[in-house]
Amino acid sequence: MSHSQARSPQQALAIFVGHTDCRWLRCLRAGFRHCFVALRDGNTWLTCDPLKDRIELRVLPVPPDFDLSGHYAGQGHLVLRGLARSDLPRRLPALVPLTCVTVAKRLLGVQAPWVLSPWQLCKRLRSPLHGFVEIPRARPPVELPGADSKLDSERI
Repeated sequence: MSHSQARSPQQALAIFVGHTDCRWLRCLRAGFRHCFVALRDGNTWLTCDPLKDRIELRVLPVPPDFDLSGHYAGQGHLVLRGLARSDLPRRLPALVPLTCVTVAKRLLGVQAPWVLSPWQLCKRLRSPLHGFVEIPRARPPVELPGADSKLDSERI
């Protein structure tokens, strides 16, 4: 498949984290101090977690029927589920700092240069344009099978 061909939309999770050890992130809205993305490709989940000093990519060794959104929601994170859009027209990228939000926007197909914070991204994803839906947080934690259940985002 060439780069000019549109891919079919991928199931995606946008995960919003409320806690941080970084003092400069505490000015962000409570509950929305960091975000990262999980994309499903066939039976495989891949997470992309843009941390302060690196970007961590991880293939999650979970069975096809594993409730990954329940895993993150059970840990108290706000989780939105929807489709990553790859059908949007290509544009020149905005010149903005490389943050968790800019990485998430690129992965999810969000073309909104004024969206700079995790809270703004959450609002944009919930809009009819993107149609992401919230996964209820009042779920018992679901553990990742055969993996360390501690989230990489806890180290931001």
